[in-house]
Amino acid sequence: MPIGRSKMLLAGVGSGGFGSFEEASRIAREANRTRRIDPDPGKKELCDELFSIYKEIHPRAKSISHSLTRLGRDVKQKGECAPPAPRRLSFSFR
Repeated sequence: MPIGRSKMLLAGVGSGGFGSFEEASRIAREANRTRRIDPDPGKKELCDELFSIYKEIHPRAKSISHSLTRLGRDVKQKGECAPPAPRRLSFSFR
């Protein structure tokens, strides 16, 4: 098992995500089962075009994702970032 995966499993056990290292290992082994998928030659051009678009947008999307993650941590640490809701006004017509 790669060292990175072992650290991940230990963190999962330590945080309470898994009951034991054995349980975490079993789940990881089950999740690691793969099946072969053969590409459809008729879709090569479409896949090449989609991958080209992905390569173009990935660096920007990655930067945006990291920014959102940082902001999310800030909101968790500092509390709500939205202004308080306006107080409701009630009127009574007699």
